[in-house]
Amino acid sequence: MIEKKQLDEFTHNVNQAYQQFCVWMYSNNYYVKYQRKINKKVRQGLYFSNDECIENSCQYKNFFNIAIVSLLHSWILSVARLIDPPYFQKDTNKPRLSIYYILKLLEDSIFEKDLNSELNKHKVFIESIKTYRDNFLAHKSANYSGDKKIDKGVEKFFQTLDYLIKKIKNKYPHLKECNDINLIFTEKLSEAGVKEVFEKIKS
Repeated sequence: MIEKKQLDEFTHNVNQAYQQFCVWMYSNNYYVKYQRKINKKVRQGLYFSNDECIENSCQYKNFFNIAIVSLLHSWILSVARLIDPPYFQKDTNKPRLSIYYILKLLEDSIFEKDLNSELNKHKVFIESIKTYRDNFLAHKSANYSGDKKIDKGVEKFFQTLDYLIKKIKNKYPHLKECNDINLIFTEKLSEAGVKEVFEKIKS
């Protein structure tokens, strides 16, 4: 049977992944908005030393080009962990704290099937995340062309996880006091934090 500690830890991981997604999304949006200012070089022309090149390159140098891609990879990896199979190589002694492991802990095959049907609505998105993680982020497959992008639907996927967690809490009395994800607050908090950073950049 699932314990409060397990559901709380999983909910924490979902919340963290959603925060990473929101911070990436708003950082990317604000970067696009201000990229002309950010990427403007101090002085155009040929440079004769590394120091001169660095001194005259754009504001914040290569920081945003690297940071935004890192944020992207971070939320993809975090989401991929949430949808891992319940056990590593089907070894029940090596559980993974994914949504599928949480469903196994419910010990109610009918309820598990009902919740799995909700997850299956996101099958295309889930498979695209797994493919990208397995062939590009976690391992660089020599045969992976990169033409298979992550399918749309990440926000709806998080909404479904929130829905599943609430359903689980409502069914089991000992889980009533478990934490929530609070998607709306997380998104607003993330947007506010990113906005503060870029308002300073704009000024």
